[in-house]
Amino acid sequence: MPQKNKNGLNTEALVRKYIANTITEPEMNILYGIFNNPAEEEHLKSILEKVWTDMPDTQLRIEHKNLLYSGITTSLAQHEKSEQRYAFIYWRIAAVILMLIVTSVLLFRNSIQELIFQTPVTEIYNPPGKRSKIKLPDGTTVWLNADSKISYPEKFNSNSRQVSLSGEAFFDVVRDEHVPFIVTTGELQTTVLGTSFNVQNYHGESFSMTVASGNVQVKSNAATVLVHANQQTTYQHSIGFSAPIAVNAANVTAWTHGTLSFDNKTFEEVAHMLERWYNVKITFTNNDLKKCILVGEHTNQSLHAVLNTLQFMLGFQYEDHNGNIIIRGAGC
Repeated sequence: MPQKNKNGLNTEALVRKYIANTITEPEMNILYGIFNNPAEEEHLKSILEKVWTDMPDTQLRIEHKNLLYSGITTSLAQHEKSEQRYAFIYWRIAAVILMLIVTSVLLFRNSIQELIFQTPVTEIYNPPGKRSKIKLPDGTTVWLNADSKISYPEKFNSNSRQVSLSGEAFFDVVRDEHVPFIVTTGELQTTVLGTSFNVQNYHGESFSMTVASGNVQVKSNAATVLVHANQQTTYQHSIGFSAPIAVNAANVTAWTHGTLSFDNKTFEEVAHMLERWYNVKITFTNNDLKKCILVGEHTNQSLHAVLNTLQFMLGFQYEDHNGNIIIRGAGC
């Protein structure tokens, strides 16, 4: 049964109406008064712990609870009085959520809707041999490479435009000074306001981010790097970020136009590109061949046309067994 305070007010019902976005402004004023009354502290603790704990996952997922916790505890630290420090526990977190936003109820209602109700997520995967062009809800254009997956909400929220990427993609981001565009790739986050850049994060390979226009910030838990146009940074978990180096971004993004570009890449790196591009498996019988450095471009060519060109350059032999390519030969 919903609990009432000493004045007969149904505090639990008011809190639940607030979370459900059905509370009226007069009820909101009553609720604010309750939260500002020290005599209601024990009553509030009981109510808010109950509401917070039994809220179903369909309304508020655990990651949202964690997000709220970290954000609100920071606000508490900034607003607490020296003679009365707040305890960082669930009922205080919930109380501060309500108090901090009471002066802008309409804005909070929009934000809480985004946190409470799950926005449908679109997930697109390109298997090896397939590439695609995607338009995101904000108008941003994404070229998704082969063997790559992107996930994004059907509607971005008012605070950020966040997508998740595995593999490789080129982003041409619509500029919005107030809503950053964030690409999450494992432990890294790439953030822009409006620019174009290429992110590569294939499993088992180093992360690389190349900027075609504008400036891009990429960060890990330990460091942040700012990268400018025609620069590239790489990342390895055990080492961290490399210092940005000058590159020709057009070479890195040539794949978006159907061109395989080998710009001082090892034969092993090229083999991985060919595997994804043509949906094949490549095996070397001599590891020394993997270290050979290759330079060149191949636009809209067949696998055998590319292999024949590389064969002429390095003098190896290859066999194609229904998509299983075996490469034999001496090192370079």
